[in-house]
Amino acid sequence: MNRRALRFGKLEVLIMDEADRLVEQSNQVHLSNILALLPKQRRTGLFSATMPSQLKSFVAVGMRNPYFVDVKND
Repeated sequence: MNRRALRFGKLEVLIMDEADRLVEQSNQVHLSNILALLPKQRRTGLFSATMPSQLKSFVAVGMRNPYFVDVKND
């Protein structure tokens, strides 16, 4: 794999949809490898219909000053 094929040095915003699926055990290693290539100074948006404990742990470890929005349908 040519790791220099894409350059992420100027990446400012990272959006991850279906974040609960991304942090499943089978994807953890791949996600960690990808995030290691990205700039530390960026805005990250995680979107998920559910908030499993794995996702909460990922947010606690991988994000500074997280902000949660919980949308409830009454």
